[in-house]
Amino acid sequence: MFTDIEGIVPPQNSNFNILSGKITRLTGYFCNFEITIDDFSEALPHSKETILFGEKSQNVSSECDVFIDLTGKDPLISSFEKRDGYFKVDPNDTLGIEKLIFEAQSKIGEFEKPIYVKFDETLCAHSRNKIMGCSNCLDVCPANAINSDGDTVQIDTAICGGCGLCGSVCPSGAAQVIWPSMDSLLNRLSAIATNYISIEKNKPRLLIYDENHGNGLLSYLSRIYDGLPYDVIPIEIHSTGRAGHDFLIGATALGFSEIFILTDPMKSSDNLIIKNQVDIANALLDGISIKSDERFNIIETVDPEELNKFINSRNQLSDYEYSPFIATGTNKNITRTAIKGLSEKNNFDGDLINLPSGSPYGRLDINNESCTLCLSCVSACPAGALQDNPETPQLLFREDACIQCGICVKTCPEKVISLVPQFNLSDSALSNEIINEDEPFPCKNCGKIFGTKKSIEAIKSRLTKHSMFLSEDRLDLILMCEDCRVENQFKQDEKILDVPDRPKPRTTDDYH
Repeated sequence: MFTDIEGIVPPQNSNFNILSGKITRLTGYFCNFEITIDDFSEALPHSKETILFGEKSQNVSSECDVFIDLTGKDPLISSFEKRDGYFKVDPNDTLGIEKLIFEAQSKIGEFEKPIYVKFDETLCAHSRNKIMGCSNCLDVCPANAINSDGDTVQIDTAICGGCGLCGSVCPSGAAQVIWPSMDSLLNRLSAIATNYISIEKNKPRLLIYDENHGNGLLSYLSRIYDGLPYDVIPIEIHSTGRAGHDFLIGATALGFSEIFILTDPMKSSDNLIIKNQVDIANALLDGISIKSDERFNIIETVDPEELNKFINSRNQLSDYEYSPFIATGTNKNITRTAIKGLSEKNNFDGDLINLPSGSPYGRLDINNESCTLCLSCVSACPAGALQDNPETPQLLFREDACIQCGICVKTCPEKVISLVPQFNLSDSALSNEIINEDEPFPCKNCGKIFGTKKSIEAIKSRLTKHSMFLSEDRLDLILMCEDCRVENQFKQDEKILDVPDRPKPRTTDDYH
């Protein structure tokens, strides 16, 4: 399909359709692309010197298995390199076109699409009661494979390219990257670090890279330069985007003194997410008095010489006692096990670690004087961090379960809740604690408990000046349970809903 149809010479072989038009929309994936085209027309069969096209049509839909973009303009799909079946190359790049032809011709037969992410919607904290909470995966997905689906999100596994960013930033563990899974990767690193330390009596360093960008650089490094230093262990993963704070802290606890992350400069937005994860990992290590300066390094380069210089410049890092562990569970579980082990091995005697804003760990700061214990935050909390006591008016909080999604802050009608990002090493974070409580409020007539003292008093103070509650009898209705309230209403001579007769409508004829 041509976008510019001026002076096109007809091909000698015409056993394929020749079209013209402008693509306004492209969605889908390999074997299932859907296209919308404006100014669509087909080449006329009687064309001679130049191709003639027929009448134009608008909003034409079409489908294809493979899409090849030779326009030289902006791609029709963001992060197109992660979308299987979408090929794009500069039309002036002869070598690139030859490579594209080879790759496109190989797309014949049956193909197995890996599922990179396992998603558990019951853990998702995207939204509750139409109030937006966590949108981390939506914000970072470069392939637009994740979309909002009510209270949760939906991951299109056919579009997902396995960048791993969603698994790094998901605070609840709803999105778990399984290509590879974090527990299997860390347990593999555990065996490597243990064997290295037992032989060399020193901690190794770690270099993680992906196949597309890192393999070529490391191959060039080994052929032209001296290769990697003996203490740098290279580990290939599907995408360096999965290098979240849980991975960095976990690898540090296993004994890797320094970690290099080799990234592609062409994916600067992805690398920014990794930088945020490095900041959280640095804050966790600094919080337990292990100096994190330059312990985690993002190497964003395509220059083998620059990579060689960076890898061979040994940083003078402070030593620490490592703490091997068996990785299992969600990223929160892995992080807690790793950082707690490091804190104990390095004799850290504190409990609280301050974290940057946006971290997935923390507690809630509640103004108990203004809180009426309406418990709307309890019903909205997607992680079960906030709970109530069915026996007495109490608000309970479990810090380890809190993912700092902020839904409780937005739900609270009194606006008395704020987030406090921190990591609590104490075992008390694993159990419920009472963060607010109040006296039960009995019905004025029958004594039945139907609310809390603060909530009833707050309602009464707000309705005191309302036109429907000016008299003392009507105001007493607020202090009654639902049964006594109805019974008392019918005993009053002046009913709450009594209103004067509706005035007659007036028209211009009434003024004549």
